[in-house]
Amino acid sequence: MFIPTLLLPLLATLALSFASPISPRASKGEGSYFRSSSTPNTCLTVQNGYAAIGSTVALTNCVAIPGTYLDEFQLFSPTGAQKRGPIKLVAHPELCLEADISNGNGGKVTVQSCDASREGQAFSIGSVEGSKMKITIGENGSQCLDVVKDSAPIDAKPYGSIKDLQTWECHGADHPDVAQQYFSLA
Repeated sequence: MFIPTLLLPLLATLALSFASPISPRASKGEGSYFRSSSTPNTCLTVQNGYAAIGSTVALTNCVAIPGTYLDEFQLFSPTGAQKRGPIKLVAHPELCLEADISNGNGGKVTVQSCDASREGQAFSIGSVEGSKMKITIGENGSQCLDVVKDSAPIDAKPYGSIKDLQTWECHGADHPDVAQQYFSLA
């Protein structure tokens, strides 16, 4: 008697939870993946499987099958080439990519509440060659999104990062580490 009393409500709850799958708020075909040119098959990804103010953005393996749960943390809506503006997280349009450029090189990249007046949310996507592009930050565009060259993978649940992301002075085309600042949209 005691077991059926506990078991039936539990089974009903489980049945309801499987009836409607949880899916990100992004609709198919919306947004772009920012792929790193220096670390193939990695994309900008909000870390820890939870998009909230202050969540770190790093590089994680790109989604192999679009439309999966990882889209929620990898699909961004860029303002557009040569136009300075925010880069929004598609599944959470109230959150924008923000780069800490207050202290120069080595600034952290996170998602924050969108605010057009914040210089760390003023991004410009400029074409370099072919599908490669640089993403500059701030009014003068002297800082770029940069893959931390010697960073190592970090294991975490539900997924880890492959490489860290930071802000760094934009490199010229002849700089040996310029590839760390090249991205493409997919």
